[in-house]
Amino acid sequence: DERSFLQQMQRYSISFSFSPKPILGNGNLFGNLKFLTKYKSEAQKLVNSALIEPRFDQSSVERLKRSAIGNIQDSLSSPEFYTELIVNEQIFSDEHPQGHLYGVKDIEKVSTADLKSWHEALLFRDLLKVVIVGDFSAEEAIEWVDQLFLGLPSRPKEAQIPETKFPAQPNFPSEEKTTIIEFAGPQSNIAMAQNFIDITDPDYMAAYILYVDFSGGSFSSRLMEAVREEQGLVYSIYGTPNDTNWGTVFAFKADTANENAVKVIQTTKDELKKYVENGPDPEKIEKVKNYLIGSYFSRFTST
Repeated sequence: DERSFLQQMQRYSISFSFSPKPILGNGNLFGNLKFLTKYKSEAQKLVNSALIEPRFDQSSVERLKRSAIGNIQDSLSSPEFYTELIVNEQIFSDEHPQGHLYGVKDIEKVSTADLKSWHEALLFRDLLKVVIVGDFSAEEAIEWVDQLFLGLPSRPKEAQIPETKFPAQPNFPSEEKTTIIEFAGPQSNIAMAQNFIDITDPDYMAAYILYVDFSGGSFSSRLMEAVREEQGLVYSIYGTPNDTNWGTVFAFKADTANENAVKVIQTTKDELKKYVENGPDPEKIEKVKNYLIGSYFSRFTST
């Protein structure tokens, strides 16, 4: 049962999870498995059983649904929830998965039968991409992965989940649009979004370097200096590109006192305009490049 499975996972220090996060692009299911080398056989058997014969016990499903509903209800007290909702509604269609945030009713209508159907439709071997970092030889890895997914079908059953086609790019308004939502509290949450160069574009890395220089979130970024250091309007302000299978969105985010909200928005617009017209400081661009190179290699200190 679920408790026995979790006890064995804890006993052997095995971590295993699924996530729809856009690690490989939105619309993909991503799994992560970590274990000690000495427990690789135990990890293989336990995870194989979870992949091939998930139980979907009614009590467990209901508990997870209650947890998800609780998280949604908690988010209703957060202004960040509403800014994200409005931004997504304005740049994506209602039919698009990014065009709305799922609510309590969406969670309530999910059944155990739905989960079983999705499991059969989404978990199959033909499109699997597997990356292993650890104490494995190539030969050992092949054999281990074959056993890990033993019993998983090569292809899904027909017509489990209908194919949905989405627009290639977000549908940004032709003109600037501002939406204000009244929310009781001392602080305002600000989100601004615009289109950004696609990650497949050969100039993407150059644009990415400019993004880090202008609004990367560090105290040395152009936006942080103008809005926080020089005027003290926010504690933090940053912009970041979000790469998805249906386009790239560049979003600015900040929290500030209610009376400073308009000034934060206008300062951000002014600084962006000056940055586009005058260009970056070449010395700062070199510092950004060195920072990115150094931080890139520091990522390889962990599996």
